[in-house]
Amino acid sequence: MKESVTSLNSAQPLGKKSDFFALSNMAFPIFLGMLSNTFMQLIDTWAVSSQGPSAVGAVGATGFIHFIFSSLIVGASTGMQTFVAHMRGSGNEYQTPALRKAVKLRTASFAFLLAVGLALGAHQLLVLMNWDPEFIRSGSAYLSILGVSLFFTGLSSPDAGILYAFGQGRTVFRITVCVQIIDTILSYFMVNGTQWTPSLGVKGAAIGTLVAIVLGACLNSLAVNRLMKPYRGAETKDLRVPSDQLLSMREFWSVSLNSSISQVVLALSWVCFYKFTDKSGLENTAFLSVLSKVSQPLTYFGISLGIACNTFVSRDLGAKTNPSRWVWIALSAKIPFFMLLLVVLYFTEHIWVKWAIVNEMDENSKYIIFAIYALTIFWETFAIIFSRALNGFRKTKELMLLNVVVLSLWFASLSFVQNYLHAVSFQTILASWAFSKFTHSVLLLLLWRKSTKSWEVAESVSRVK
Repeated sequence: MKESVTSLNSAQPLGKKSDFFALSNMAFPIFLGMLSNTFMQLIDTWAVSSQGPSAVGAVGATGFIHFIFSSLIVGASTGMQTFVAHMRGSGNEYQTPALRKAVKLRTASFAFLLAVGLALGAHQLLVLMNWDPEFIRSGSAYLSILGVSLFFTGLSSPDAGILYAFGQGRTVFRITVCVQIIDTILSYFMVNGTQWTPSLGVKGAAIGTLVAIVLGACLNSLAVNRLMKPYRGAETKDLRVPSDQLLSMREFWSVSLNSSISQVVLALSWVCFYKFTDKSGLENTAFLSVLSKVSQPLTYFGISLGIACNTFVSRDLGAKTNPSRWVWIALSAKIPFFMLLLVVLYFTEHIWVKWAIVNEMDENSKYIIFAIYALTIFWETFAIIFSRALNGFRKTKELMLLNVVVLSLWFASLSFVQNYLHAVSFQTILASWAFSKFTHSVLLLLLWRKSTKSWEVAESVSRVK
């Protein structure tokens, strides 16, 4: 822990090897935490499997709805991370406690309104997805209870951003593992009951997850309180002083909002993708669904590198040091891991492909889908790293615009192929999806180069003056 904080305190280049290990030291615990989060998502599904297919389907569907609502809150973590890392670089980290108090109050208030809205609208949301009465009954009970957790997510998200900004990825990982152990134990016993307690079914799974999330919020708060002890009493009330080094609160919420919207757009784009492919054959969709699950570590590793990149870029900008090296270091860490995991997936294909039950699927089709999907994830993680790093430059308007443009181009290209060429197939849809990710990556690369060049010119002018 001390090593990662020390590396974050120095904004000067430490050498290629030291910079690489500094980034990896922060990114790897975050990656492990995300992997364990996937396990947490599976716990409730496993716990309610004895309650029948409607309960399992309801938990899966409501989990996605909960993710969409949570995404509207967790952007505060990115905003806090960017803001605090920038303040650390400029030597103003003593402002963190005051900023934390202001942000948590607003985020928790917004999260409370979302929680109330989700609890009241759970039934209506599920009716849109499925008309089965048992599905709606189970899902409504699960979502109404789980909706309360949004309030605690609102309290926890800014604290997670502070921990990332201070290089405490290992602390976040330990908290995540502790929360998942509690969730596993509670969900199992509350769903199935014991000789002393009744079986609560789907409600038990929701209560177990809610308790685990509340515990995680408390542990995050305790970790940050401990981290903030040296800075208590040193902060000033005016967060805009000095104005040439600190960001404005408007910029903070702009970064947070952009991060939230990006996550929602990414989730909805995958929904649209599956909607486009639902008529191309159940085997194709099932194969891709399983492939997306087993390849999740690729996406998580890209996100963890992006989070670490954001911290180092923001810190360097605060210290008025050139941050351009960090994205290339992140990419140099990503590519070997990406290739290694792809090789593992390729040679274990005979194992995980059985989960999709695609016995009649053509072998060539499987390998074509595998290859195109690998390119899709490669460019998606490429885009994640650059977009996270660009948060340090507060390029929020440009990032939002790029998200909209790329998604619009994808819809337009699919409509053209479907209506004029009449050549829509599963591979065509997937290839167009991969191309949209490639286009997004190239545009983000150009925006990154423009941002770093503009920063270098501005710094040169300020030094001359």
